[in-house]
Amino acid sequence: MAKNIQEILLRLNQTGGASQGPETPIEIDVAQSLEELAVLEAKLKELPDKKRLTHHLSLIGGAKPGEATRRIMRAVASSSAWKNYSLHGKKGKKTLLHTAVYQLIKRAIMLSRSGLQDKAVEELVTNVLKHAPAHSKLQVQSVPEVAVPQENNQQFSDTD
Repeated sequence: MAKNIQEILLRLNQTGGASQGPETPIEIDVAQSLEELAVLEAKLKELPDKKRLTHHLSLIGGAKPGEATRRIMRAVASSSAWKNYSLHGKKGKKTLLHTAVYQLIKRAIMLSRSGLQDKAVEELVTNVLKHAPAHSKLQVQSVPEVAVPQENNQQFSDTD
């Protein structure tokens, strides 16, 4: 059995089916603001190998298409950045539909969930963007630290 696997791997390496050597890891910083998302947009326009990044994002996945969409979008930017976007730019928000970031997200979702059509992906992304303002408020609110008063317990002192 192990010999068969080794033969298969050897053939894949010879035919170019498997990667030749270690690949550099893909690093993507989660955009926390509009400015960082704009920087990511500019980098994506210049990036020569978008397929690797798309594949990397598609591996994030999820049990259902909505969960996969949320996870992929959270890997790209935080809710505080997404709250300023809508798919078509309604209500004074920025348009996401014709950006390189959206194309990357759409391809990653379609790769992770085969069988999804463009319209279904648009609905999933719209749903995530719709709930982004509420999620960003949850991220901002933090549990306040409660100061615990220190009591002087004299019963354990050595001066008794």
